[in-house]
Amino acid sequence: MRGGRAEANRINKKLLPFADVVFGVLDFEAEFAGFDAEKFQQVAEKMQTEFPNLKIIATTLREVKSASLHNLSAAVFAGGEVFKARDYENVQVFDRVGSGDAFAAGFIFDLLNGKDAKYALECGTAHACLAMTTPGDNSRAQLMEIEKLIRGDGSKVIR
Repeated sequence: MRGGRAEANRINKKLLPFADVVFGVLDFEAEFAGFDAEKFQQVAEKMQTEFPNLKIIATTLREVKSASLHNLSAAVFAGGEVFKARDYENVQVFDRVGSGDAFAAGFIFDLLNGKDAKYALECGTAHACLAMTTPGDNSRAQLMEIEKLIRGDGSKVIR
């Protein structure tokens, strides 16, 4: 059979020796509700044992209530610690396509700009939320909008 989680994991295991940051976790179902930090850490540590080059393991946590209403958060394992982003509940989804890419882009942006993994996690999660509120698979969010959402000042788009 072609495709599916098992085939994706098989291919990813061939690529992981070349990565130091990974988005997604092998053999772990990332759930928004009831996120288990201990289990996430155990799975992440197992991945690091198998792929010692991995420094950061991040994943989104999503609950799809309907096509137009999602809950979103994320978690990261870095430096031996698990961090979980704040929960964004009842996000009004205009277009879900690209929200995972927006998470990765926001996360990487902050790492490259000297922020720690916890702040990068918050940035990536906020960016993913904003990406879901606009059409298309490219983010239209500006940095000040992402930072405003991280601070909890609301999510209205500023243009």
